[in-house]
Amino acid sequence: MKQLFANNRRALVIVVVLLLINSVMPSTVAGWVSNVPRSLVRSIVSRAAAPLHGLSTRIRGRNEEVASDLDAILKDRQRLEQQNIQLQEVLQRMHEQVRTLSGIRDRLELKASPLLTAVVRSVTPDRSHPTIDIDLGRRDGVAEGHVVIGGRDGVDLIGRISNVGPRAATVSLISAPRTHLEVRIVPPDAPEEDGKKESGVKIQLSWSVDRRAFESTIDLSKQERIRTGFQARLSDPRWPSRGFVVGTVTKVEKLPENPLLRRRVVVTPRTDPGRLNRVTLVLAPDVGTDQ
Repeated sequence: MKQLFANNRRALVIVVVLLLINSVMPSTVAGWVSNVPRSLVRSIVSRAAAPLHGLSTRIRGRNEEVASDLDAILKDRQRLEQQNIQLQEVLQRMHEQVRTLSGIRDRLELKASPLLTAVVRSVTPDRSHPTIDIDLGRRDGVAEGHVVIGGRDGVDLIGRISNVGPRAATVSLISAPRTHLEVRIVPPDAPEEDGKKESGVKIQLSWSVDRRAFESTIDLSKQERIRTGFQARLSDPRWPSRGFVVGTVTKVEKLPENPLLRRRVVVTPRTDPGRLNRVTLVLAPDVGTDQ
């Protein structure tokens, strides 16, 4: 051990002496003298550097591949999360539609009538022939004469199918001129009847383009049973289904031509078809298309 330490100390002394001698030599001579050890060290290092460089390149390449794979995985995860959110929203809308349709079916006793939900594509606010176009057609089982309802609680009468294509249909609205409907005027909380016995006051409504509402002339004896806020519910045998809400009584006024014995009842629809995004079709058997 002592001999190894002495040998190392002698080698260090020799290196120091050589460095001192090299420092006092002219630069050309010093460069020539130091070139030999530098070449030796360079050859040794270059042989070891090549494998180390290849190893580092392989490691770096693998790291880049792993980073790229991680980015792809994160993007796929974000895409799947967005799809999951969209599917959850679609599922929630479907549940809401099922609840709405079930409520309509139970309220109006439409157990034998299939119901379909359609998207409103466009609205034609022509006073002479107002219509809306929907995204369901003949291939979906839609036919002329089917009733179309909608609104906040889904039971407001909107119109009837008047024209059907393979994948689309046109709905003629009840707000068209010369529309005549037979309705029952009942309190808003009145239960639906089973069809055997109908309550309320039956009157005939006609659409007034000027008022943009329905009108009816009644005897003074019926005035006590009709009040503002009451509902006008469809009770027309020309329509395949009944009980839908045509509108709300907004005014009961004296008839100028006979103010002592006659009254005018004004019924305003609760739903503006121009603001509807979706409607419901009642696929009941058609019993006529007269309005």
